[in-house]
Amino acid sequence: MITFLRAAAAMALTTPIILSLPAYAQTAPIRIPAVSIPVTIDGSISPSDWDTAIGTGSWERFGGPTPVQEATEIRLLSDRQYLYVLVKATDKLASRIRANETQRGSSAVLDDDSVRIHIDSQGAGVGFSTFAFNTLGTQYTELEGGTSSNWKWAGDWKVAVKRNETGYTAEVAIPWKLLRHPKGASSIGFVAMRRVFRESNPVASPPLPANLQTTKNLAQFMGRFETGLLPETPSAPVILPYSYATAGATNRAKLGVDIKAPVTTGVTALATLFPDFQNIENDVNSVAFSYNEQALLDRRPFFAEGNEFMPERDLFYSRRITAVDSGAKLVGRDGNQTFGALVTSTADGPQDRTSTAFRYDKAFSPLKTIGAAVVSDNLSGAADSRVVRISGDWGEMSGRGRYSVTSRLLQSWNQGSAAGMAGDLSANWRDVPGRINARIGVSQLDSDFYSPLGVLVDKDRRGSLINVFQSNRFDKGVIEAYTVDYSKTGAQRQSTGEFFYDRDLLVADVQNRRGFGINMGFIVQRRIQQLGGDRNVDRVTHIAGLWNRRTLFSTGGVGYDSGRQNGQSYHLVEFQQGFLLSRLWNAKLTALRQSLGDVITRQVIVTTTLRIDSERSISARLVGQNGTGNVANIAGQPGTNLYMAYSQRTRSGTDYFLIVGDPNKPNTRGQVTLKMAKAL
Repeated sequence: MITFLRAAAAMALTTPIILSLPAYAQTAPIRIPAVSIPVTIDGSISPSDWDTAIGTGSWERFGGPTPVQEATEIRLLSDRQYLYVLVKATDKLASRIRANETQRGSSAVLDDDSVRIHIDSQGAGVGFSTFAFNTLGTQYTELEGGTSSNWKWAGDWKVAVKRNETGYTAEVAIPWKLLRHPKGASSIGFVAMRRVFRESNPVASPPLPANLQTTKNLAQFMGRFETGLLPETPSAPVILPYSYATAGATNRAKLGVDIKAPVTTGVTALATLFPDFQNIENDVNSVAFSYNEQALLDRRPFFAEGNEFMPERDLFYSRRITAVDSGAKLVGRDGNQTFGALVTSTADGPQDRTSTAFRYDKAFSPLKTIGAAVVSDNLSGAADSRVVRISGDWGEMSGRGRYSVTSRLLQSWNQGSAAGMAGDLSANWRDVPGRINARIGVSQLDSDFYSPLGVLVDKDRRGSLINVFQSNRFDKGVIEAYTVDYSKTGAQRQSTGEFFYDRDLLVADVQNRRGFGINMGFIVQRRIQQLGGDRNVDRVTHIAGLWNRRTLFSTGGVGYDSGRQNGQSYHLVEFQQGFLLSRLWNAKLTALRQSLGDVITRQVIVTTTLRIDSERSISARLVGQNGTGNVANIAGQPGTNLYMAYSQRTRSGTDYFLIVGDPNKPNTRGQVTLKMAKAL
């Protein structure tokens, strides 16, 4: 194998070990006072509740140099059940505080005026849980070790918010059992962030050093607070049986169960038997032309839970597993080690299928890790097909920036026989916002490399990459944000050494304070798609106008691409517009028309959601695709599909889902499905 792959393997295995050193921040912890009487969480601040609470200290901007404009105070208390947080937020323009999201669990909460509470309960300085809320009291949660949209999985916490003439106040109670701290723990890492919608960057307390203000460094450098000996967290599993019945185009009924159980304070086991994903609305493949397969998010809960611990997409693309009869999963973090393991089984006559995926990473510091992954897919009666990956990352801080080296080496087997290899090696420089960032790298992907569950881009290549970009966000002034990004890539065929492609890409994006922006891109690509074929010269100019980018659910834009692709004339028009019809009702329209040579393809997607309250919603989606042909993607099937759904996800009790149609078929199906689930 070529010297480059040997170098990548050596870098993967040695640099994190040779050059690593423990770098976790150690600061004198602050003691959180304990109370014997539980705090009443109603948003009304009672001095008798909070007069002994401790503050978190000063506030500083996170991710920008602008001084703090609006005052915020955070105070902490605790008892044997809860960590209590008091928030006092003042705003000189209190009437302009924005709060639109009412659906619990929606990440759109973070785009409103909101507060995020980050807690490192494991003490390893590498991970944290997030508890966020907007001024309506709508909650969003990310638990360390993976999260799920099902509240029975994630657990519940309390927040009460009250608006006033000068801003708002909030009281929060977070159960210790949600944080699942190690046995004998007596301290936590804590940092709070407040977002003022009018400003681009949040403020944080306790503040982080200016040159370390990235999410990657958050757990390492957040403030430490003593709590006294914390109570042991319960380890009882959550059992979620469910039933569903479908009538109409398809008639069937089914019972199934999901189980989630903590293994350690940072590791979670999941199991599923006869899962049903009919109520999960998957993303729709775009019909825009691409030389490679599209890869979309997998929103099925079993696969989404702890997805950040699973192998990367070129090894494991979970949407490859279309049907599951049973599955098990183990994900989480134990100190400075993270791992994810998954196995699924599908019984389908002579083609019974078992798929497995495993990933392990060990961090010597937040910028130095080594890792390995194995993914396999096996049909009954056939030899196992699998891919193995080893990797290493080494990085160092240098002034206000950081540099790093990343390497991976992969070996594949196809039905028991050794197949092709792959690898990449890159050097990266990351600076603070407003300064130049750069990356250079080399990569190889053999023509016979086989990744049974992965998505591969441009097989049979040996190439290089140069990327330079700069971006910044401003809290004052006419311009709110800008990005300029240039990359040059090129590759030869690994199998023959023939020319494959070279590409120059320049992208610029500017957004003003009112939410209007312009995005421009220029692509020049020379490419031979087939061995021995003609060299096509692709030239594409892209321009887009965007509006309401600072308005939740009302963002819009129109884009136009023109040039040549795959040796043919190419034109693409795309329009998107969101509509905030009321505080509880929103809709979105996406329309696309593409012409590639004499082939025309159209796609229209309309979605709408009515949020009855934080637990109940009604949603619908219309997808239409037609034209004189579809050359974009084999999954982009022509047809029209309309479906509607009612969802009720309760804090306690039974969840109900009523689905009319099927959200993931190319055409409308005349069927009705009722699903019920209740945690035991």
